[in-house]
Amino acid sequence: MKKLTKLLSLTLVLALVLSLTACAGLGGAKASIEGTWKYNMDVMKMMEASGEMDDMFGEDSGMTEEQMQDLVKVFKKLFDGVDLTMVLDLKEDKTFTMAMDETAAKSAGEKLAERMPEIMPELIAAMFGGQDALNEMMEEYDMTMDDITSLFGDEFNAEDLLEGLEDASVKGSYTYDNGKLVLSSEDSDDEPATLTVELSAEELKVTAIDSANADEEELEMFKSLLPVVFVR
Repeated sequence: MKKLTKLLSLTLVLALVLSLTACAGLGGAKASIEGTWKYNMDVMKMMEASGEMDDMFGEDSGMTEEQMQDLVKVFKKLFDGVDLTMVLDLKEDKTFTMAMDETAAKSAGEKLAERMPEIMPELIAAMFGGQDALNEMMEEYDMTMDDITSLFGDEFNAEDLLEGLEDASVKGSYTYDNGKLVLSSEDSDDEPATLTVELSAEELKVTAIDSANADEEELEMFKSLLPVVFVR
């Protein structure tokens, strides 16, 4: 169950932040790229694009195909409509900051925590290969469904979901020219990420991304999320 909380961990958020943030464009009205922009990230889409679903429910998970299908259905129900919001601030001095919107993060964590009591029995049954298999296990170990849900509930709570999100931020410098936004993190030795973007008065649309030292699988994952649209 700790793999589930990992989905909202600082590591995943920052990986997406460093590679998918962006803005810029041409625009005949000379729209300014400077300012505060927000991007709503669908958590389920993030999970699928990042490969977390494959890690948990893929061929190497040791689960049967039926188990994997049942678990994916439960997870989709759990994360349906759950969003996180990233706030990108492009300053006049050519520095940028990006951070998780605390209100959106809290709302996402609370929404998931509220859903868990209803979804937990279905999730546990799917993990054990169906309700019949779960019943056999409970009988063998003299456990009740309340015992099981309490055990898993301790591993999944709002505090775990929100852990680290309030500190999820990135700072650095940027340049923008002719539809290319180049972001350089002050905490990373990696080559800057170059984003191809379209700028209008109210939108920053990222249409392509390139990074000299990003591995091919990561780039493909990020590209699967494009276009990424920030709004004022």
